[in-house]
Amino acid sequence: MEISVDQMYQIENNGHKMGFLKKFMMENAGAAAVRRLSEKLDLEKKNILIFVGMGNNGGDGLVMARHLSGYGSNVTVVLLGIPEKIKTEESNWNWSILKKMPSVKLISGNDISFDFNPMLSLMEFWVLVFLER
Repeated sequence: MEISVDQMYQIENNGHKMGFLKKFMMENAGAAAVRRLSEKLDLEKKNILIFVGMGNNGGDGLVMARHLSGYGSNVTVVLLGIPEKIKTEESNWNWSILKKMPSVKLISGNDISFDFNPMLSLMEFWVLVFLER
């Protein structure tokens, strides 16, 4: 079954109208995605680089970062902007949680502290990208 972007927005908005909080829908989606990955792949000690935008798609990536860390992955999140410009309450809430987690490295805005070792093969890094349409 294939669902278009517009259909997904409608499903989410209908769920919200029924009383489901958007941040919990985001949490469930991100947790389920990582759970699915864990069924297919060994996540422990994997280096994962996640690029996130400023909206709810980025928020999904933030949730995944937290759960991937819980599976033992070495997670770095690159926010493509500054935290003060995060567009939604749900994404901002998830960013604030990650700021309290020393196990997840956060990079944002003009931060140039990204410690990338080009000697690592690309096979040693997984890159996930979550941007708005």
